[in-house]
Amino acid sequence: MNCSKELYVFFVASVACCLIGCSVSHSVSHAEKRSSTQQRRSSTASLQFIDDIHLYPEQRGSTASSSNHRTDDGEDRTYTSPLTATGLQQKYARLLQVSPALIRNLALYQFIDNWLGTPYKYGGDDEQGIDCSAFVQRLYDEVYHIRLDRTALGLYRIMDLIRNQADLREGDLVFFHTGRGKHINHVGVYLQNRYFVQASTSNGVIISNLDEPYWKQHYAVGGRIQATDREDMAGR
Repeated sequence: MNCSKELYVFFVASVACCLIGCSVSHSVSHAEKRSSTQQRRSSTASLQFIDDIHLYPEQRGSTASSSNHRTDDGEDRTYTSPLTATGLQQKYARLLQVSPALIRNLALYQFIDNWLGTPYKYGGDDEQGIDCSAFVQRLYDEVYHIRLDRTALGLYRIMDLIRNQADLREGDLVFFHTGRGKHINHVGVYLQNRYFVQASTSNGVIISNLDEPYWKQHYAVGGRIQATDREDMAGR
């Protein structure tokens, strides 16, 4: 009889221990999960965007700057940049390695920002694909309201040529001979600090530097529209 009582007491004690252990384990697990959730929330809250630069296409239009440009048919088109004016200055100041204060022609850089990454297409002249001379033509038409020739060689023939690269300024054209001969077959638009924007056959619309080996080897000459001065170009 005493043996049976001892077994009963041992059984009850064992069950009680198991119940207490499960309750403690559940409480600890719940506390750990709550702590992990709080840490994730704290980490997420600490993430911040910098420089007022939006990286994703769906953010276009929010806190954006816009600029009106005249199209080929005489109508006004409004380009909306995903960057604010300050963000646009900061972005292109970094790309060109200049002071943001030197990024003054916002219409020019908004135009470039809208076209960067557009694929190259020989004979193309829209967002589906564009070639070098069509890109220059559209830039001049929509930013400076100046109508230019459609071909690189045609542009070269109407320019005041700039032999010294040190004399190049924003908005000038830069010509290249990328084929076997020395004839002009490629053109871009000079920006600042030896950088220029172009529609290249391999990368589409891109910003390049005159000191890159390929462009240094194939550079021909700079060009400026006849009778166009700095104030005229900057104010259009």
